[in-house]
Amino acid sequence: MNLSQTLLRCLFSAALALGLFASTPSFAQDVDDEVTTETAPATGPLLDLNSATEAQLVDLPGIGPSKARAILAYREQNPFRRVEDLMRVRGIGRGTFRQLRPLVTVNGAAQPATPANGNARRPARRASR
Repeated sequence: MNLSQTLLRCLFSAALALGLFASTPSFAQDVDDEVTTETAPATGPLLDLNSATEAQLVDLPGIGPSKARAILAYREQNPFRRVEDLMRVRGIGRGTFRQLRPLVTVNGAAQPATPANGNARRPARRASR
């Protein structure tokens, strides 16, 4: 490799490294903003799924008019007995449920906390005899 190729390679490497380091802080800030907004605890009263209006449901993260109507339609047929019943509504998956869990309740009663991974522990099985 001759001197001009070596210099060109070094110059290219330096430019690439500077470009990566220059963009890292803004990327890190974007990630921090996303984490902060997604994991912020609920402030204020919980929304009761059995009495919420369509407008109140639309204000929840991940819920638009279509999902709000699906929640209301489900509620007409099957009133919510526990917050986890929300996952039975078409269009509400685990990811949406994880966002909504700290914001909603059923009949104003406090629900037992669900672990951060969204999976409730099942009771131990009894030994067969």
